[in-house]
Amino acid sequence: MCGRCCQDTAVPLTVNEAISWLEDDGKVDLYVEADPWPVEPASDNLRAAHRKRRSFQAPCGTSNARITVILVASFAGPCKNLNQEDMRCRIYERRPLVCAIYPTEISPFIQLDPANKRCPPEAWGAGDAILQDAILHALIEKSRQTDRDDAMLKSLLCSEMKVDVAAVAGEGFIAYERDPEQLLAALRHARAVDPANLPVVKPWILYSKVAEKIQSLGAQGFQISNEKRPGDAYTFLWAQTKN
Repeated sequence: MCGRCCQDTAVPLTVNEAISWLEDDGKVDLYVEADPWPVEPASDNLRAAHRKRRSFQAPCGTSNARITVILVASFAGPCKNLNQEDMRCRIYERRPLVCAIYPTEISPFIQLDPANKRCPPEAWGAGDAILQDAILHALIEKSRQTDRDDAMLKSLLCSEMKVDVAAVAGEGFIAYERDPEQLLAALRHARAVDPANLPVVKPWILYSKVAEKIQSLGAQGFQISNEKRPGDAYTFLWAQTKN
């Protein structure tokens, strides 16, 4: 209950959590990245399989990409749900999955490193117990499954919100800020649609700040650029970590 992990951060949300967050007058942005996907990777490529499970396929130029969309509640200062008097969470029983899982890692390719966490040193006295907690492992699996379940709903959401530019994975994210009421309506609609009746995914554009990457992927048939089209409203965020 130090409250350190509830300050100046960005909280990834599931579709249901994003709806609840917006209903509580919170703010949610879309962070988007893409993996160029000209051919299917080998079946034993576990990292590619992980990326595929949490993304949807989209045409890009004459090739294909896997688009990963993250719904994010970001805030400067304390989270709106953090009670400053006792440092307890006001929505503890329905807090986002990522909050319940913290400080462990959801990605199977990121090792837990206390040096990268905000927890005070005394919190790590039960470090081994944290890693062996069965309930925590169940929450991690639930989070990964929800990523898979939400992926195609996010493709519909992006279509409705006119989101079709993604940063090349590993470089950063394209961050979209949308009107909260419109985003809430689009999320509710996406959640209500039968996954079997989702529309065909529209073409996407890749965004890169690396000249060599633009040239290489462009030569492979991808539509890629480092310039905004007239009317585009988004921000490029450099990646701090890779997953």
